[in-house]
Amino acid sequence: MESSAGNARRDEYRREEQVLAPATDIFETTEGYGLRLEMPGVEKEQLSVTIDNNELVVEGKVNDESPQGKSLRYSEYTLYNFYRKFIIGNDIDRARIDAVLENGVLNLNLHKHEAAKPKRIEVKVV
Repeated sequence: MESSAGNARRDEYRREEQVLAPATDIFETTEGYGLRLEMPGVEKEQLSVTIDNNELVVEGKVNDESPQGKSLRYSEYTLYNFYRKFIIGNDIDRARIDAVLENGVLNLNLHKHEAAKPKRIEVKVV
C-alpha cells in the first residue's frame, strides 16, 4: 500500500486541530436540568467539566495513538476532541452539579436552588 509518511503526519496534525461540539440533549424538571452529551472515545482522565460564573464548559480529549509497535501509514478513521460551553442561570446550585460518564455519554445533572423550584401556595378561604 503506497502512502507517504508526510501525508500521514499532515493528517495527524489536522486531526489534533479539529474540535467538535458534542451532540447534546437538554431536559428540564422541577428539580433541575439534565444534559446528555455524546463524547465517543473520551475517557474520564481526559474529561473536564468546569464552571466559572455563568459558564459551564465541557472538554474532552480523545487518545488517538497508534497501537504499540505500529506506525501509522494511512488513516481515514478520525476521532475528534470535544468542546462545548453553556450559559447557565442563577437558578442553578453550583455546589450540586453531578457528572457521570458511561459508554461515551456524559450525563450532567444541574440541580436548582430551593428558592428557584416551583412551590404550591395554599389558598385560604376567609
